[in-house]
Amino acid sequence: MSEFVLEAQGIKKSFSQGAGELEILKGLSIKVKENDDICIVGSSGAGKSTFLHILGTLDVPSEGKVFYRGEDLFIKSDKDLARFRNNELGFVFQFHHLMNEFDVLENVMMPAFIAGQSKKDSKDRARQLLEQLGMTSRITHFPSQLSGGEKQRVAIARSLVMNPRVLFADEPTGNLDKTNSLMVQDLLFQVKEERNLTLIVVTHDTSFAKKFSNVYEMKDGLWDIDSVVQE
Repeated sequence: MSEFVLEAQGIKKSFSQGAGELEILKGLSIKVKENDDICIVGSSGAGKSTFLHILGTLDVPSEGKVFYRGEDLFIKSDKDLARFRNNELGFVFQFHHLMNEFDVLENVMMPAFIAGQSKKDSKDRARQLLEQLGMTSRITHFPSQLSGGEKQRVAIARSLVMNPRVLFADEPTGNLDKTNSLMVQDLLFQVKEERNLTLIVVTHDTSFAKKFSNVYEMKDGLWDIDSVVQE
């Protein structure tokens, strides 16, 4: 088995634009060890989110490979890749993407229920996570009844319900005020330590980035080697 939980090799990504193509990623590589905490920074349009989505198999590279514990991910079928993603990876986004027609408990339990777990087991697991994240009093509330910080706590609980080994967060504090931003930052590191997760985050927040052991700056679709904060 590979010593790396995730490894990307020569990732390129282009999009059709008129008669030509717009190249977003130009050959990025990274090696991620178990329990690493990694932050990716850079200006808007640098390709940070695109790269994160490819690492998390939410998008497919134009060229290059992504390995999980030595296994080439993009040779999997779409069905197998979806199953892998649901079982092994968790995601938190800038916009919480909670389903407004479901209450907090139902939102958090949904990934487990979709994966085939019983309704009772899914609810029990979701309820335990919400209790751990201080959201017990909000279990029967709907997303429209929550603050921005509370919505992100629910989104974090949902990302953990399947006990992922890698947690991805794409601008998780970008839509929050300072108080809630700090709360979410602390919470991400708390769950990383408690669950021995690998944490990979994209952010514009330089003060947040300084909390990470490994910080990579992206510029024009490549790593800006001279600007790496830690490695």
